[in-house]
Amino acid sequence: MLEANRLGQGRTVAEVVTIGPPLMMRAVSDLSKKFDVPCVASLNSIMVDATGMCGACMVPVVIDGQMVRKHACIDGPEIDSHIIDWDKFLPRFGQFRAQERTSLEQHGLA
Repeated sequence: MLEANRLGQGRTVAEVVTIGPPLMMRAVSDLSKKFDVPCVASLNSIMVDATGMCGACMVPVVIDGQMVRKHACIDGPEIDSHIIDWDKFLPRFGQFRAQERTSLEQHGLA
């Protein structure tokens, strides 16, 4: 669809919305960027208190060449995926991998 859209054929793709695992959302964002189609990442899954108080939903974004942080719960949860700094955002999802592995082993699920 994106290739046809670029060639002026088929249905017009006005925007892509990506929802799911963060690594998949990055792949969708990267693909849509190649075709100059706006893309929105839905980040509800990282919200905790929805007030901006806890900071758990901070998302590093680049605006006018400057890295700033947005709160998914206040500024989103839908955020322009093309401004998210995915290289800074994605590592947080592997932060507790060792503890998760230990828990799986303790419960006979590893």
